[in-house]
Amino acid sequence: MNLDIESTKLLENISLTAESTSTALISNGEMVSVTEKGQIVIYSIDGNQIKVLDKKGEGELELKNPTLVSTFEDGFLVWCRDLLKMVAFDSEGNPIEEYFGFNHSIKKFVVKENLIFTYINTLVDKPFIQIYDMEEGRIIKEIGNTVNEQLISNLNSCGGGITLYNDQIVFASSNSLNLYVVEGDEYQIKEIEISDLDFIELKISEDAENLINSSQRKAIEMSLGRAVITGLFQVGQDLILLGEVGEMTISGGALNSKNRKSFIWKIDKEFNIIGKYFYDLDPSISCKLVSSHGDFLARIVQRQGEEEMDYYLEQLQLSTVLENQTLVKG
Repeated sequence: MNLDIESTKLLENISLTAESTSTALISNGEMVSVTEKGQIVIYSIDGNQIKVLDKKGEGELELKNPTLVSTFEDGFLVWCRDLLKMVAFDSEGNPIEEYFGFNHSIKKFVVKENLIFTYINTLVDKPFIQIYDMEEGRIIKEIGNTVNEQLISNLNSCGGGITLYNDQIVFASSNSLNLYVVEGDEYQIKEIEISDLDFIELKISEDAENLINSSQRKAIEMSLGRAVITGLFQVGQDLILLGEVGEMTISGGALNSKNRKSFIWKIDKEFNIIGKYFYDLDPSISCKLVSSHGDFLARIVQRQGEEEMDYYLEQLQLSTVLENQTLVKG
């Protein structure tokens, strides 16, 4: 089975731009992207640049090193890794507010009303989801519990996932198929256990923190040999779980990914896996450049042009049930 993909070349009709580090689809059908040089670019659905914002700096409503973007109902938020703050923009790209009080580097985040749910890297037995109240300007709750194997799987820069699904926050750790639903005003966690023969979880007996500090190469090799979750999104009425399975090795300083597969799995509202799709791991598809809106999963990919690498927005139509593929027979 091939995915139904609509591809649009991203143009540089206003300004040359650097490589994207994060992207999100805005509710009006446009897309916003953050680049490695700190540019914030808004694209139309036909790939034209609408605005290229230069908000680089350390002053009010400025971003020294913007690395992540996520949308909310009326605009988008950009995370500044160096200043540990977020700046909110309206849908036209005008900065309107900034938020301080974060205390960790953030991997991913989503917005629900006046709350920002952030996914962070932390240590074993520490919470890895922080809840930030934009009205109070502070972190009001920490939830989730980092396990030993998760610390190793988090060496994948995209490890884990978090999304707003039917008005509920749902998140996944990097090392397991289990999903977690945040419920109630006290932010209690309901764990949904999911297992599948194609997803081989990492199991280790060693202390992960000590292993990373004493032998990082061994820790990396260990993480490459097991499955990992790299994203979680709502598409239509279903959840889409992204990840990788199969072995990847390091040989002569280079990665050998011939036995590694990326996957797109569809999960229904009852948290059953109803569709599975596998494809060869493609280095030109960055797990950091995936977002969703409505019935589409979208990603920015690199493709070789006539003279240089070009960038394309690919929209994956997933409204029909994915073919239920499997890698494990029997």
